[in-house]
Amino acid sequence: MKKIIFLVTLSIALNGYVALAQDTTVPIHPWYVTFYKMTPNSVTLYWWTGAKYNGIDLAGYDISQDGMLLASIPHKGDFYSHEYNVNNLTEGITYEFSVRTYDVAGNYSDWVTIAVTPILDSEQPTAPTNLTASNITSDSVHLEWTAPTDNVAVDGIIIYIDGIHYTYYVGDELVDLIINDLEANTTYTFSLKARDTSITQNESEFSNSTTITTREDNCNSINYDTTYEYIDYVGIGEISNTTASDDGYGDYKSMVANLSRGINTIELSAGFTNSIYAEGFGVWIDFNQDGIFEASEHVVSGAVQNEDKYSYTFMIPSTTKLGDTRMRIAMKWNGVPEACESGLSYGEVEDYTVNIIEPQSKSTSLRRIAVGETKKGMPIKVYPNPADHYIQVNLPDKNTASYIINDVSGRITRSGAIQNNKVGLESLESGTYFISIRNGKEKVTKQFVKK
Repeated sequence: MKKIIFLVTLSIALNGYVALAQDTTVPIHPWYVTFYKMTPNSVTLYWWTGAKYNGIDLAGYDISQDGMLLASIPHKGDFYSHEYNVNNLTEGITYEFSVRTYDVAGNYSDWVTIAVTPILDSEQPTAPTNLTASNITSDSVHLEWTAPTDNVAVDGIIIYIDGIHYTYYVGDELVDLIINDLEANTTYTFSLKARDTSITQNESEFSNSTTITTREDNCNSINYDTTYEYIDYVGIGEISNTTASDDGYGDYKSMVANLSRGINTIELSAGFTNSIYAEGFGVWIDFNQDGIFEASEHVVSGAVQNEDKYSYTFMIPSTTKLGDTRMRIAMKWNGVPEACESGLSYGEVEDYTVNIIEPQSKSTSLRRIAVGETKKGMPIKVYPNPADHYIQVNLPDKNTASYIINDVSGRITRSGAIQNNKVGLESLESGTYFISIRNGKEKVTKQFVKK
């Protein structure tokens, strides 16, 4: 077996001389190495890709069996998952399989090893138990359950909605996920089954079921005319959003601000295409998450007559329901806007998401949603832990994701957009932190230690 490695060098000019710098950055090892489709004489190994940061491409993966190189396979470009089928095994014998990553410069990651004992597995896994639902919105719900077990290994979870197979998620330790794209004001019944790693894919009995009704969707405001004015800045919590005209409506619900019960502050400003006019601002937060902007949820009312940023302080009641909810900001020419206006007016409306948290121990009250799977069963992963100079964030697709890092007191120490699946930690002091990552509607919060 031959494996061709290309040596990659970079030409660097130093005081008129040319030096050659070899790439020596070690690639990240494969992660979530597991197996499935097991028979008494074969097994399929499965893993998610490693990564590089310096622009040098991955080349492939080495697979070993009991310390002996078994095969080398190429990296499949943009594919996140890879697999390799191993045959000619002996039933009942335990084998150690290892996988590592190598790049085109000849650098190798550490090995990741799992043990597999191939048998004829006809035993079904136990059913997931204690299925519950929380954080119900107009189009999503957070499901949690107690993990099932199996005599060999659990491969994943089957989701049923109203008794109909909905989807399948890979993960032997999967215990929660978010179901999106639901209809507003609709009743759903969820139940689960577990599936094991055998070639026959044995399934468990059903879990208990849980029934929810999604919330009413917040009303649509009128399509404002932004010919002369528009909202050009919103600053609240982790949100700092400068925009041009959104043609009457800006959908920024993917942007999230963590707000504690108690006193909070929002900054707003108007933008003008030419002359400056008198504008009225209104802000509503759906405190009870019922999909209706009520009079008691009208938190800001103000007037501006220039392009300056105006700061408004408001109170979130101590009884406000925790979790994600909708915030609406409306700006109207020469008047006081309403949350759900009819008719035509000059101005603009923008919608955001706020996450209501407790005022004490913010780091532990941040809403934790382990994302589960979003692409071929792939969760958002954060590693290494402990970390030194950076942490790797493997996202399930190429969508933009944002992050917030809190210390143990809840203070935000860093935030921003994730670049190249990497978050730098150079300026952080040693200690324990929490990183919250949001990719669209999905969110995961992880604890890590900075060395």
